[in-house]
Amino acid sequence: AIRAMERWMTRDHAAIRAEERAALDLWQRKLTGIPGITPRIVPDPTGNPLDRLQIDVDPALAGTTAAAIARHLSGLEPAIIVRDHEVELNYLQLDPCNLAPDQAEIVGQTLSEVLRNAASIPTRPSDLDGPRNGGITAYLNWLGS
Repeated sequence: AIRAMERWMTRDHAAIRAEERAALDLWQRKLTGIPGITPRIVPDPTGNPLDRLQIDVDPALAGTTAAAIARHLSGLEPAIIVRDHEVELNYLQLDPCNLAPDQAEIVGQTLSEVLRNAASIPTRPSDLDGPRNGGITAYLNWLGS
């Protein structure tokens, strides 16, 4: 978050948006054509000046769920953290705003490899626990501090 703030304070907003759009376009190209995976660029729902890559997952074709994919990506080294707020609706989102230079290509390549082999990612009953309870857990931890 600090890196993103520094970028906004020291650089041209249009240049930042162009970099972020290039990352989104790259990711979308790398994921297009993977069975059960539909990548699409969507605007921020709150009207902020940013877009995200939404990855819609058809479990019947992909062989796994968006929740299982999100869990798997977070366990990689380095981890790929996705917006998993609504994985129960079978999609996840990627936000390019916190990327360091050259990370867009690494993320794109890793996503492509993972999603081409998505059927090998087992689903677990607990896959929805983190996204479902994350906000509650954070709030309870804040209350306890």
